[in-house]
Amino acid sequence: MTRARGVRIALALLVILGGGARAGEAIAPRVADESVDEHFYAVLAGGIAERRHYGDRSHGPFRPFHAAPGAPIAFAAAYAVTPAPPAEPTDIPAAYWLLAAAGTALIAVSFGLASALAGEAAGLAAAAVVAAYPPLIRTTGELLGEPLGALALTGALWALVEARRSGHRSVLALGGGLLGAAALVRPDMLAAVLVCPLLLLFSPAGPRGAAIALAASGLVVGPWVAFASLRSGEVVPIVTSHAPTLMIGTHLPGDGTTQGFKRAHAAATRRRVPRLRGLGDLELPGGEVIQTVRLRHPGLPYGAALRAEARSNLRRYALGEPVAFTAMLARKAARMWRRPNQIRGRPMLAVHLLLVVVAVAGLLAGVLRTRDGGLLLVAAAVLSCTALHAVLVAHPRYALPLVPLLVAGGAAGIALARRGDQARQPSGSGWVSRSRSDSGTIWQNA
Repeated sequence: MTRARGVRIALALLVILGGGARAGEAIAPRVADESVDEHFYAVLAGGIAERRHYGDRSHGPFRPFHAAPGAPIAFAAAYAVTPAPPAEPTDIPAAYWLLAAAGTALIAVSFGLASALAGEAAGLAAAAVVAAYPPLIRTTGELLGEPLGALALTGALWALVEARRSGHRSVLALGGGLLGAAALVRPDMLAAVLVCPLLLLFSPAGPRGAAIALAASGLVVGPWVAFASLRSGEVVPIVTSHAPTLMIGTHLPGDGTTQGFKRAHAAATRRRVPRLRGLGDLELPGGEVIQTVRLRHPGLPYGAALRAEARSNLRRYALGEPVAFTAMLARKAARMWRRPNQIRGRPMLAVHLLLVVVAVAGLLAGVLRTRDGGLLLVAAAVLSCTALHAVLVAHPRYALPLVPLLVAGGAAGIALARRGDQARQPSGSGWVSRSRSDSGTIWQNA
């Protein structure tokens, strides 16, 4: 058996096993345990499929642009195939199979990214982790966009890594377009849309390559931003929920958390709404607590009032207490990564922490030892999205779409660090393009 054939067989087995696990979740999703976000996505999907409306005031949520459109639109297509019963709006069977397909494709794409960076051994290691990592499997049974966002982001980085060798404009455009698609699913990935093209400026791809990638992202994101901004009457950078999350995330007395924010404003909220006096701090409706703070700026619309409060937080805490504020940001970044999403228990915690530590160490070692442009891109995408949540609101769920990227970068970083500066390019197997320009590898040392 040739080496290339062995790689194909191993990858096929990983895809089959990982796809089977995700199919099990799609067959028996946790419809009875729906979250607020799942219900929100389901209502938006139903409105799109049945009424061709993105949740206006008479048909759906009052603030529909709190949600990024990618997942609701995808679920609306699934809803057209298998409509949900009114009593269980998240029971959209085709949507869970769509998520299972995305999660299964993610295994192969993770292989492609790690292979493009460091060869098939790194690719198989990344694919194995993505196929077996329990939170990535479990999210298939939740009506959320994490598998879709992870697939788009990992595919985007694979395309950009390939573009550093081939120099093909079409590949750069594909990478930029996928970055835009990722942001339409998970708006926090807008950070990667800005940072990744910026890195291209300092590579042989130069301003032209950066412009191509950024323009492709803009072509994907722009129509939605225009539509949402016209409908809402203000500029909407994909979602309107950035205002409350920025306000909460910069509130130092609440440690940048929703729970801490509720505790800090619980007494004032009960005074304003006497019917809530029997509820504990964490039982208070988040909307009522936010309204308490919004009323400090009675002359401003909802979003503008919350942004004004966020600016006040930044002046008071970021400038007035910089050490404490920075420490809060560090705690929030750690909060994103220190626990696995959803699944609890010491064994899963140990596995998750080991995975994160090894992947981060591998990625860091690869970057420091080789300064490989592809690894720098992966590191920049992970860091920028993490930094954004360090300022906004951090939760393990927001790290989940970044896990395949981190795993692929970590596996490749370990391989490249061990290999050193010799033979930095991966060996060919026919699975990943190896085209090079006459003047050498494009962006080998960005």
